[in-house]
Amino acid sequence: MKKLFQYKGIKTSLLLLVLGLISFFIQNTFYGYIDKNNVLQDSILLPLGFLLFILGLVGLFLSLLWIWYQGKDQ
Repeated sequence: MKKLFQYKGIKTSLLLLVLGLISFFIQNTFYGYIDKNNVLQDSILLPLGFLLFILGLVGLFLSLLWIWYQGKDQ
């Protein structure tokens, strides 16, 4: 069995996860606050972070499932 980091799906999924976490960090550090009317003020980074993080998790799960399925045939 190849090393896990030789698969493009694993690399791409991990990149998406890291980009999602970076997006969350930037959002919480610079943009996310509650104004005087108790309304959350945020930027596009919050939904983008959720999207990237969820895509990364799904991609990682499917990549690991695919690697497991290929190893099962041998």
